[in-house]
Amino acid sequence: MEIPWIEIFIFPGFLFILGLTFLFEHISYRLYSRFDFNEKRHPLFIPIFDQFRFCFNAKKEEITIQNIFQSVFIVCMAALGFVAALILPLTVSGPLPNSANNYKGGGGKTEGIVGIISFEGDLLLLFSIILFFGILIFFVYWLGNKHTNYQSLKKSLTFMIFDIPLLLAFAGPALAEKSMSLSMLAEDVKIISYLNKGFGIFILIPLGLFVSIIALTLKFDQIYFDRISRTTQIEELPFSKNWKFVLWNISMRTMEFVIAATIVSIFLGGPFIPIPILDGFEYLAYILNFLFKCGIIFLIITLIKILIPRLQTTQAVNVSLKILSPIATLSLILIGGYIAIFGLR
Repeated sequence: MEIPWIEIFIFPGFLFILGLTFLFEHISYRLYSRFDFNEKRHPLFIPIFDQFRFCFNAKKEEITIQNIFQSVFIVCMAALGFVAALILPLTVSGPLPNSANNYKGGGGKTEGIVGIISFEGDLLLLFSIILFFGILIFFVYWLGNKHTNYQSLKKSLTFMIFDIPLLLAFAGPALAEKSMSLSMLAEDVKIISYLNKGFGIFILIPLGLFVSIIALTLKFDQIYFDRISRTTQIEELPFSKNWKFVLWNISMRTMEFVIAATIVSIFLGGPFIPIPILDGFEYLAYILNFLFKCGIIFLIITLIKILIPRLQTTQAVNVSLKILSPIATLSLILIGGYIAIFGLR
């Protein structure tokens, strides 16, 4: 099998995802600047020129074992975001892991829009990458010598605690589809909702979509956004503003985009658009539709960040475990109960 180098590195690969990372960072910055009326503000967007300046003009760090391992972990964080992005069903046409659209006794569909990495269970791989990303955050803080073990654990816990409601929210559509493939979910969740309108409108989509958007918002509402805090002062990162800061920012933005795109794929039909498309313009329509949906998600989470203060650690744990997780669990129970009692068309 020939390795699709262009798809991996250019489109819809690493360079494309990096471009989207900067694009949505800039969109978030513009929205935040327009709607936030605080006199003191910290920029969300780091211009590309400043990214180069941080890389080449920053003070050199002392070479120690801790700094070497911290650098390795930050590089791994950036790599994880790009690898996770390869699972997203953007505009690559290929074989689906299972037969899709097989709800009326027909033969089903075997070809569709898939990720560069696509197999049955790739959603679990994606979620494993998200969990491992949070573990690396702990080690980066722990090796930075600016935070105690308790502070490092607290910061990584505040980040990872929202993975619980995210997992429960993603599990509902996976249960309805009986598949753990992100490409299959993008293909079929919209069909399930169309053929079972009451189930889709009131049970399958709304609760899971609400939980996942709130969890994503609060998960990335941390110090690496340089956002002003209305509850506590912004604490320093575990390293100076050098090339590590650039990779840290890129890795955070990339992973945020990956999770937002996962939400779009699971709950909003991914790149698919419910209108006829002219022959020869399918891929363009798919990518523009996908970006439009991602833009809506980023608009919502940016407005939420503007309207609510940053949560402290105890508040984040309470919101995740006492509010979002029970709602996601209720959604999962309702989906399973409906399927068990009424079945799906």
